[in-house]
Amino acid sequence: MKSIIFILCIGSLLSASRLDAQQSMNLEKMKSRYENRIPKLDGMSANPNDFNLTYEAFNVTTTDSINIASWFIPNKLKKGTILMVHGFNMNKSHMLKRASLFYTKGYSVILLDLRARGESGGDKASTGKKNGLEIEAVYAYYKSHFDAYGEVTLYGFSHGGRAIIFGASLIGESNKVILESPPYQLGESFKRQYRMPTAPLISEAAIDQALTRISKSPMLVLLGDTDSAIIETEATTLIEHSHNENSKVVLFNNTAHNVFSTPNLIQYEEVVFEFISKN
Repeated sequence: MKSIIFILCIGSLLSASRLDAQQSMNLEKMKSRYENRIPKLDGMSANPNDFNLTYEAFNVTTTDSINIASWFIPNKLKKGTILMVHGFNMNKSHMLKRASLFYTKGYSVILLDLRARGESGGDKASTGKKNGLEIEAVYAYYKSHFDAYGEVTLYGFSHGGRAIIFGASLIGESNKVILESPPYQLGESFKRQYRMPTAPLISEAAIDQALTRISKSPMLVLLGDTDSAIIETEATTLIEHSHNENSKVVLFNNTAHNVFSTPNLIQYEEVVFEFISKN
């Protein structure tokens, strides 16, 4: 009997090992496919003029020599500026509806293309620290060219939220941070989204360190209650890095990944603009 049990255990371990190897291979394929430049995202789906917004295009270079394309949409009210970052399979043009809303409330907006997306340079996208370099470079350009338009609130959608966290940690100031549906624990996120049997082992040490460096910043996390990229317990863990009493997670009912949507607009405006005005 002991021999049979031993054989069964060995068989289970071998099966698990093969499963882990297969999952690791699938993850690497997925990573390669999504990190590569995506030609359909090179072109803009719209520009600010399509939303009756005047703008100035500008380019900056990161410390690792990547050209980053950006738009600045100035508002004469000069209430402040929202530096807004798109999600992973997007470019800056996909954030124009959000930008238009902020503009109607009196805010200027900066939109940028992350590396290997839109009009920016680079062949490989990132979900980590390298994206912080884009935020750092664009922020520095704003401070030297457009600072009269007011203080900056950092806003990131989906993987753009991760970029904002890394960028804010490099900037080193207590900017207001708004994160819409940010994937935080990538292994768990991949497991849910791609129905993997186990979560890939992906260290989140780097983003945790970045969050610790911005612990004094007020942080607002916007979360859909059916989002598979990030769930409420993960959002709560994320926000626990903040030592600012005004940091919070706000849940939107019957909502998946895209919190900014017509059914949520009243709640979205109330939560977001109250957060900006009170911090």
